[in-house]
Amino acid sequence: MSSSPKYSNVNLVGDAASALSNAVTGACKQAADLWEVWRENRRAERLRGEQAEVAAGCQGLTEALRLIEAADEARTLGPAIAGVRQRLDGCAADQALDLSASGSLLREMREIDRDLTSLRRQLEAVRLSRALDGVAQRFAVLKAKAKQLDRRDSERFDPGAFKTITELLSAIDHRLAARNLAGGQAAVTDLAHQLDVHVQRVQSSRDVLEQRHRQSQEAIAGVTDRHGALCSDVALTAHLRNDLNGLQRELDILPKLLAGEQFDNVQLQVARLSAAMDRLADKACQRIEQIEKQKAIITLVMETVASMRGTILTGSQQQSETGTRVIMFRIDGRRAIHMEIGIDGPIKIRPEGFKHLQRLGPDDTVEKSCDEFVEWFERFQQAASYRGEFDLRWDGSPTPERSQAAGRRTTREHVKPQTQSRRTH
Repeated sequence: MSSSPKYSNVNLVGDAASALSNAVTGACKQAADLWEVWRENRRAERLRGEQAEVAAGCQGLTEALRLIEAADEARTLGPAIAGVRQRLDGCAADQALDLSASGSLLREMREIDRDLTSLRRQLEAVRLSRALDGVAQRFAVLKAKAKQLDRRDSERFDPGAFKTITELLSAIDHRLAARNLAGGQAAVTDLAHQLDVHVQRVQSSRDVLEQRHRQSQEAIAGVTDRHGALCSDVALTAHLRNDLNGLQRELDILPKLLAGEQFDNVQLQVARLSAAMDRLADKACQRIEQIEKQKAIITLVMETVASMRGTILTGSQQQSETGTRVIMFRIDGRRAIHMEIGIDGPIKIRPEGFKHLQRLGPDDTVEKSCDEFVEWFERFQQAASYRGEFDLRWDGSPTPERSQAAGRRTTREHVKPQTQSRRTH
């Protein structure tokens, strides 16, 4: 291996050295000129790019600002928007002839963009406030409507919905306080629906309640009027007094049932009382019809007896307060027989004007004694026996002849103070 150096220094002198020096200097100057040209081109290219960026940025910012200005809430931000508009117009008018100017414009536009972002946030805040105000106003109307609810009826007719409404009222207060627009709007919409449905349900239930109350009132009034009509009929009252008094006590209970809104019970009791009145009225009518039949038979029998005796008979009748029929048969204008036809008891006979005749013997002893009424009574019994069974009683002090007549013909005797009776078959 050679140990001699691979490179060695060459020293040029004279023209050679001068030529080399000039060549190197020229090359360096040429390189410097090329570099400067490249730098100028780069600066020009950068300037054009920044100018284009400024133009595009101004256009975008202008459009963004136009959207902000078009918003309804922009009036509340008038001065701030005007300031941004002025700065943006200045940027658009600047020619940006050098990089320093374009750089300054780009920095200004970035600040304007930040200002636009701030304006948008402010607009959103204004929108939120207005929206919350709208929700709050709607909520205030619904809250006033909720306060008008009748708590007693709400809890009675629709307790579940009323509880939901109460919870929504509290929830909406908290959401509006937290500026929770979406939650507040949803809750207010739900509250409006719940209130509408609740009011309709309560009103419907109240209408049904009032209708049932009215129907029960009418039913009570009807059965009460009917009871009053029965009580005002003297003929019926005589037969139904005790029964009607019992019904009156039951009628007095109906208003208490009505006050307690026991409508089903009211209707049940009214129906039962009406049926009872039907039965009582039928029973009374049957008794009255029986009395009328007895009256007709008695009148016919008395007329028959009078005709057999050749006696003039006139009759009149009246109704007592007890409901009995009293028929007075006047005989020859001086004597009378009063016959009282009771409800369930016997036919009472009271003679008037009949004499007890006695014939005295020479020694002032009674040879013969008779009672004018006994003959009438016996003939009446005989004639009546063909027309059915009658329980006949006479009132007053009996003479011996009346006692004997009752004793001879009585199949079943009723003995009472100052009263003799006979059942005729």
